[in-house]
Amino acid sequence: IWVDHRELSSPVAEHLRKLGTSPVPTTLPEGDYLLSEEVVVERKSAADFVSSLLDGRLFTQLKELRRSYPKPILVVEGDLEVAMRGVKDEALWGALSSIVVDLGVAVVRTLSPRETALFLAATLKRMSKKKGGPPPLRRKRGGMTVEEQKRFVLEGLPHISSSTAQRLLDEFGTLKGVFSASLEDLKRVKGIGDKKARDLYRLMNS
Repeated sequence: IWVDHRELSSPVAEHLRKLGTSPVPTTLPEGDYLLSEEVVVERKSAADFVSSLLDGRLFTQLKELRRSYPKPILVVEGDLEVAMRGVKDEALWGALSSIVVDLGVAVVRTLSPRETALFLAATLKRMSKKKGGPPPLRRKRGGMTVEEQKRFVLEGLPHISSSTAQRLLDEFGTLKGVFSASLEDLKRVKGIGDKKARDLYRLMNS
C-alpha cells in the first residue's frame, strides 16, 4: 500500500505495520493511501471533515480525487456526532448523500486509527483476491518477450501498475507512442485521470 509521506508518521501507518502491511512512502497528488491504480483513500478526522465541509474545501478536494481515480474512498475517522455539534443534522446527511450520489465517492466511518488501518488492510486483502490485469513484471525473473519488456519499462514510472501499463500500450502501440502522447491523449486512457495524466506528461517531457 502506497502511503503519502504526510501520513507516514500517523497512527494508521503504525497499525498497518502491526497488521503485517508495509506502507510504501510516496508523494500522492491526491489522497492519502493508494491501494491500486484505481482505488485511493482520503482520510479525514471528524473535526477536519466538518471544518472542510463548512469552508467549502471538501467538495473541491473530492472532485479532484474523483477525476484522478475511478474508485475513491473517503474515510471519516472519529466521533462525527461530537464534531458536528452546533451543525444541523440535515447539513451532515445532505453532505454525505451528495458525496456518495453526486460525486461517486464511497464514504466509510471509523472510530479510531486502528479501525482505519483494519479497513485498509481488509480492502487490500479483498482486492488481492480479485483477478484482473496482467501480473506485474517488476518481480519477474528470467527472459521476457519484447511486449513484456515494453510493459516492464512503463511499470517503472510512478503509480503505473501492470494493468495501466498494458492499457497505455493498447492505446499507443509502442513506447515511442506512449512517450510522445499529448496530455489530452493520456487523459483518455482508462485509469489515468487528469492529475495522473499531468504528472505523467510532465515526467515524460522533463
